[in-house]
Amino acid sequence: MDKKYLSVALVAIVIIAIGGYFYPGAVPSVIQQLGAGTRYPNGLSTDSTAPSSGQIRGTTLTITGAQTLTGATTLSSTLTVAGLATLNAGSVGSYSLATTSSDTTYTLTAADIGNYDTIRQTLTGGAATFTLPASSTITALVPAAGDRAETCWLPLTNSLTFAAGTGIDLKTASSSVTDLTIAAGNVGCIKWIRQTDTDITAGLVEYQDAD
Repeated sequence: MDKKYLSVALVAIVIIAIGGYFYPGAVPSVIQQLGAGTRYPNGLSTDSTAPSSGQIRGTTLTITGAQTLTGATTLSSTLTVAGLATLNAGSVGSYSLATTSSDTTYTLTAADIGNYDTIRQTLTGGAATFTLPASSTITALVPAAGDRAETCWLPLTNSLTFAAGTGIDLKTASSSVTDLTIAAGNVGCIKWIRQTDTDITAGLVEYQDAD
């Protein structure tokens, strides 16, 4: 190629590159293909699902620095916090269940508890006795030794008595409190604590009217 034409071609390439840098709308660029302006407004997906506008979508996200979330944040799965969690505005246990039973005797299942914070229990058949699930069926509630969860029952009508299931070590607040019955209108809370084996301690406390 003639040196004159080679020089002209090189100058043209430089001009196009400069124009693309200062006027990205005039020259197609890699930035435009990925989405310019607000950083990937059309989304960037690393899995098989097409992202929505303005979304960066991936299967995992690792952030090594401090993060600040200024908007409402919804987590649709399990949250694991390895360090100290500070809740400046407190916390609300809002996963509640309202259920009705005509049974006077019943054995609870893992689905009946299901990590509910509060169970509002209507007993239409009269006073009832609920046997707690076998420890082997509620491992997801407190999976590791020392893990703790809590479930509170509010029997709205008639009293509710608890009985231990297989592998459940049912306890009350003190040796002087041996009643496992929650009177109608009162609140009874069970703290589930996984022991070093597969058994689970279930500590029951009843709260009564004090005014």
